[in-house]
Amino acid sequence: MSSSRWNDGLLDEMRRQGDPLADTVISKLSDSGQLSAVWELMVCVTENDVRVPANLPRTVEEYLNVTSPQATADALRIEEGEELFERHGPEILLILACYSLPMAYAAHNGVQVLWKTKALRESPTRRLFETAQMVVDVMRERGLAAGEVGVRSAQAVRLMHAKIRHEIRHDEDHPWDEEKLGVPINQEDLAGTLMSFSSIVLDGLKKLGIDIDPAIQEAYLAAWRAVGGLLGIQESLLPGDMNEARELTRIICSRQHGASDEGRRMTAPLLHALERNTPLGFGGFPAAYMRWFLPGQVADWLHVPNYKLESLALTVFIPATRVLDRVTGSSEIRELLFRRVGVQLIQWMLNVELRGPTRKFRMPEKLEQKWRVRREPSFLQLLRDRYF
Repeated sequence: MSSSRWNDGLLDEMRRQGDPLADTVISKLSDSGQLSAVWELMVCVTENDVRVPANLPRTVEEYLNVTSPQATADALRIEEGEELFERHGPEILLILACYSLPMAYAAHNGVQVLWKTKALRESPTRRLFETAQMVVDVMRERGLAAGEVGVRSAQAVRLMHAKIRHEIRHDEDHPWDEEKLGVPINQEDLAGTLMSFSSIVLDGLKKLGIDIDPAIQEAYLAAWRAVGGLLGIQESLLPGDMNEARELTRIICSRQHGASDEGRRMTAPLLHALERNTPLGFGGFPAAYMRWFLPGQVADWLHVPNYKLESLALTVFIPATRVLDRVTGSSEIRELLFRRVGVQLIQWMLNVELRGPTRKFRMPEKLEQKWRVRREPSFLQLLRDRYF
């Protein structure tokens, strides 16, 4: 298996590499008994847009300074990528839940980390919630400017990755098979996750019949390439254009996708959470969307139910709405079918309560107004949460 930039030899080596910079920070914090500083940073990032704790250990302060972004020639393209998110954010978050995350769960080696992380195993809703929060943070207007919320969010996630990596590698009661699985949260798995936010999201929009200009696709990738740098992904694994992004996605999927109990066990509660927070009478559509987006074999590996009626509805309506959009010059029907599902998902996250610091989903007012998001849960939501 080969590519102009990637091959099995290179990606095998990337499975043996973590994130030296962040790993060194965590090692120092562990040695000094200050690992709680990572949690404090995460709490702070989730509770406000920019401010960081004043009493952070010097090691963390230095890390934040060293990893802050510099001026980039891609700034204008990143803005165009942010504008795409502003236009199609609800659809993108729908794709995140029904395509990106299941594709990550299908990575039978990488999903082992998620399963070993107790908070994610016992509360899969948290995985969706926190992932969606980071996506909103980095893709909001100016989210990737120095010192802004998207930068702080990515910096905090990078440190949390290193903390999880440290804990798994030092868990004597449950040894990690590094020879078989690679380093926990290794460079190949990080690159695959980045592709699930960029290349796979753009593929999901295409599967919904939403045409995105190639130049705007490149802009969206440029924004996520910047995020990849903030997350500690090596330059050699950051695709330079969409052709390379699609190729890297294909190669990693061919290497890593397969059936696993852990993948199925992460997918089932995700589906359950989505079904519970889908409008009454439409509970089969999250699975139908997964079946629409995912390769058939991947959906089978994850045991995604195959609801014939809902799948037939998507098979009919998605091509039909694409034609109607072109004929009428309006996206009202598509928004009814796709956008409202995404908005419903956002409204659920705005109102969901999680244990720990991540209790409030942070959404810029501009996006709430643009997407017509209502913060208050509907009467039917309240009724279902109380009695069903």
